[in-house]
Amino acid sequence: NSAGTALIATGTQLTVGNLISTTTVNSFFKGSLSIGTTTSAVANAVLTIASTSQAQLALQGANLDNIWKFRSIGSNFYISTSTSISQATSTLAAFTILNTGRVGIGTSTPRAQLSIQGYNAGVNLFDIATTSGASAFTVSEYGGLVQNIASSTAFNIQDGTGNSVFTVDTTAPSTNSGIDITAGASQSGNLFNIFKNDGTTNLLTVNYAGYLGIGTS
Repeated sequence: NSAGTALIATGTQLTVGNLISTTTVNSFFKGSLSIGTTTSAVANAVLTIASTSQAQLALQGANLDNIWKFRSIGSNFYISTSTSISQATSTLAAFTILNTGRVGIGTSTPRAQLSIQGYNAGVNLFDIATTSGASAFTVSEYGGLVQNIASSTAFNIQDGTGNSVFTVDTTAPSTNSGIDITAGASQSGNLFNIFKNDGTTNLLTVNYAGYLGIGTS
């Protein structure tokens, strides 16, 4: 009934009110099951959990543990850890997928296809580690880039055919140089430029033939 104290069977539908189970035996449902809604379960879904005002699913360990909450609202999906009275969109979102395809880590409003927002001071935004667990590439909380390498090439930009056009070497046994800039086969532009603050006036130039220009392009 409306007070939630009885079972209501209507046709092929069984509505359960405030049901508390103390049995230890297994329970089985055949067909689709809906929770939080009186409408039929979503087509091709075994379980539907509906709510417009709170998280649809909460997971908790011990009584004092923060609760992991899962919520779908506005065609977006959110995961967060929060206290028992808050919802997955009102606290710091650990993981967000918007209906536009944008993914957010640490934010519920990703500004790009993938957005990572810092939260704890002193924690890097991004880190790629080697098989031994050592950091190989890191983005700090302030956006600084750190690359820890054990090979000869620290940075390599290639053209569409696999030829290196800009390389930063460390040991580089083949070239024995720190920075390599390789001209393209038909290149006519400069290899290297340093401009004034207007962005157009050359202060220092190395053209494709290897000539050095100071104050001229």
